[in-house]
Amino acid sequence: MTLPIYVIDFETMFSDDYTLKKLSTEAYIRDPRFEALLLGVRDPQGALAWYGLEDIPGFLASVDWSQAAIL
Repeated sequence: MTLPIYVIDFETMFSDDYTLKKLSTEAYIRDPRFEALLLGVRDPQGALAWYGLEDIPGFLASVDWSQAAIL
């Protein structure tokens, strides 16, 4: 079975000392300063959508992630 693939990109807060150039991905995400401000998504059919801060949780909850993959 081939899972549908969602391509996602989070836009987040950063600063001179809080950046992926200075922190591992895990450290960056677990840091209390982490804030996802925008989410760009290309769905399995190729449609592109943007979700703002307040809409990100709803989008993430709308996909059955046991039947989908993220790139």
